[in-house]
Formats: sequence, C-alpha cells, structure tokens
Amino acid sequence: MKIKLLVIRCKDIKKSRQFYEQLGHGFIEEKHENGPVHYSSVREGFVFELYPAQKSEKDNTRLGFEVENLELLGSEIEVVEIIEHNNVKVKVAIDPDGRKIELYEK
Repeated sequence: MKIKLLVIRCKDIKKSRQFYEQLGHGFIEEKHENGPVHYSSVREGFVFELYPAQKSEKDNTRLGFEVENLELLGSEIEVVEIIEHNNVKVKVAIDPDGRKIELYEK
C-alpha cells in the first residue's frame, strides 16, 4: 500500500506552508469551486495539502517525512527530540499547529 493523499488542517496555513517548504515541499495555491483557498504539494505521486482549520481543537496527528539532509534544515525548524529506531536517527520537530513531525534522513 502507498499513501497517495494527506490533508491536514492548519490554524495558520501560511505559517504551516513555510514550515513544510523547509522540509522540501513545494506548494501551489488552489481553490475548488466554493471551497477554501488551500495549498497543495505533489511529489512522487503523493499529494500533501494544507487546509485552514475549522475548529480550535488540538490535532494529534503525527507525521514523518524523509528529507535530503537533516543537517541542512532551515534554522526555523527546531528539533525538540532525537530518537533512534532500528539504528536510524530520527529528529522530531513541532509544526506551527503543535503536531510532532518525525524527520528521517534519506
């Protein structure tokens, strides 16, 4: 099985867009009919979309991304934890909505 689409709701999609662009996602702005303006990134057949949040409730979604070089991440990406799983170092950051984001080096 391969994940083809992931949509997350964001309190401030512009801040979230900047955060995820530092991880290598390139977004375009979209709007479908009467829907909200949102951002979409397509990479290797995977569609990742940022939509504005409808409610202020906490989102406990945890995401993991493989990135080109963990040491070259943008300075605004604050690593809050480093874990090791099956001899692989994983850095954990927090996105603008408080979600834990696991970062794996490619």
